[in-house]
Amino acid sequence: AIPSDIIRPVINWKEIFMVNLKKYAARDICRIIGVPSVIALAAFVSMLIFSVEVTHQTEENTFSMLMDSAKQQVMLFDVSIEGQVNMLSTLADSIAKPVGEGRDLREFIPRLEVMKYSSNFTNVGITGKDGEGYISSGHHIDIADRGYFQKSMLFQTVVEKVKLGKVIKTPIFIISVPIVDNDRVVGILFGSYDFSQFKSIAKIDAFKGSSYCFIVDSDGDIVIGTDKRHFFTDGKLAEESLYSVNFLDELKNGTIDRRDSFDKFMNNFKSERGGMFGYSFGGSRRYAVYQPLGINGWVLFNMIDASSVDARKNKILYSAFVVIGIVALCSLFLVFCIYRLNAEKNRELRESEELYRVVENFTNMVIFDMSIKNDTIRYNENFEEMFGYKPRFFKFSELVENYAAIVYEDDLPMIDKMLNAIPVAECGSAEFRCISPFGYCIWMRIEYNKLHGEDGQVQRIVGRLTNIDDEKKKFQRLRLAAERDSLTGLLNRKTAEGQIRAALAGGGGGLHALFIIDVDDFKSINDGFGHIEGDRVLMAIAKAMEEFFRGSDIIGRLGGDEFVVLLKDIPSIDVLKTRAAGLRALFSKIGGSCSLPGHISASFGVSVASGGRKSFEELYREADEALYRAKAEGKNGYHIYGG
Repeated sequence: AIPSDIIRPVINWKEIFMVNLKKYAARDICRIIGVPSVIALAAFVSMLIFSVEVTHQTEENTFSMLMDSAKQQVMLFDVSIEGQVNMLSTLADSIAKPVGEGRDLREFIPRLEVMKYSSNFTNVGITGKDGEGYISSGHHIDIADRGYFQKSMLFQTVVEKVKLGKVIKTPIFIISVPIVDNDRVVGILFGSYDFSQFKSIAKIDAFKGSSYCFIVDSDGDIVIGTDKRHFFTDGKLAEESLYSVNFLDELKNGTIDRRDSFDKFMNNFKSERGGMFGYSFGGSRRYAVYQPLGINGWVLFNMIDASSVDARKNKILYSAFVVIGIVALCSLFLVFCIYRLNAEKNRELRESEELYRVVENFTNMVIFDMSIKNDTIRYNENFEEMFGYKPRFFKFSELVENYAAIVYEDDLPMIDKMLNAIPVAECGSAEFRCISPFGYCIWMRIEYNKLHGEDGQVQRIVGRLTNIDDEKKKFQRLRLAAERDSLTGLLNRKTAEGQIRAALAGGGGGLHALFIIDVDDFKSINDGFGHIEGDRVLMAIAKAMEEFFRGSDIIGRLGGDEFVVLLKDIPSIDVLKTRAAGLRALFSKIGGSCSLPGHISASFGVSVASGGRKSFEELYREADEALYRAKAEGKNGYHIYGG
């Protein structure tokens, strides 16, 4: 017998194989089923988290974009209103003295008409302190009962909605300013808008135009409605019905479900603070933000349908699901992304090096870098220091759409020309006046160069902005000094003659009159009182004539004690005679203002031309002969050639 301790066990390879087969089969099954299940579960949980986060971020971004849009709209509204107020105030200051002296307000109708056509106003009007006056169309008005008149008579600048105009029997908007002379209000100047013009002042689109905005007053009544569909229901309302809607009453019928509660909203609304909320109305959800305009308690609302936002969110979620569906290709996709990322970094590095070389030439300037691909604009830190305010546009598309609001109107053709040349020109420059947020203009020079990518397409536009306001003003002062008489400040002989020739060459059917004025016995003033006193007399004469004649008339000093004046577009010879008699009386008062004994007088000859039928030489010769005749008739008078 064989001892048991040396008997080797028989190995059942078949059994071992089957056990291992089952073990590895179970492991494979776990891998085949378990790993995808874990990945699927992780993907499912991730998608739930991702969906919630996307929803949250979408709402956050929606509120943020709406708020930014509303703030920009408020800023543009303020700038537009301030610009219109400045225009009215400038005109009010220029006519304050004659209005305070009781001049006939109809004399100012031409100037009102000029302002109407050079601005957005439907009409421009002027009244005395009794509320009676005229508008640019020539209609007589009485607005003593209007609230804006009463407020402006108390030194206030007013923006007001009027339910029914005096002349145009429709709702209008009014901007009015006081006319102040010697610290007293002698009348008001106002401009009016119809609804469409006033609505255009504060128009801005967010989300590619899918949002809509409106303005309500402190009671919740609609001041300006949206051009788009009604903001509570999916239907459309008639215009008259739209403005009868009270926003606060309608909001009470809805449900606020995001951000502000109704009580918080009402508290902010009454306190003129901005905020945001989401609400449901009639089965439809909205996102809304609001910002106070700082005028009459008006509040601007910017809204968007939740369906527009959800469509964007769904696109994001759909893209995420597609990524899960191609998870097997993630490795290849990752390698591809790394390759593209490295290629993009190398390209950006080359562009940065090229950008650096260009920027080196632009030291101590405001540098801008516009990315065509990313639709962005970057500025260096010199902007606010140089121009006194922060940049307003950080997207190239916004700048292209809104540059007309920040460029002085007369300079728009120059900027249009430069922008149109960008596709074909490698570089360019322009000088223009930029309207600052504070309402004044700043002269700027813009210079740019284009940077191309590997495909030859324009990737960036870099350049500099230079504040040349001081340079331009210095040039204007030099030009003014070259055109003006150094003693009196009137046009010198050469400039006056040039402007008179241009006015005559302009033709037209108007009646023009050329005055040649000579101070009587001026030599005796110089001999008796000295040349310094004589200069004071000449300056007093110049100042008096500037106040006497219109701003459109041309006044110049020929030399010594001789002056020339061209009265343009005189209604009739009788008016000319009245003006000539008034000028004669004006000279009799100058002696007293200069503290000279006796009086100062002048003789002047007048020549008349109708419709540009006479040259400057003819008019001058005739006026000179008329002056000789006036001197011969005893001085202190005038003579009209041929009259």
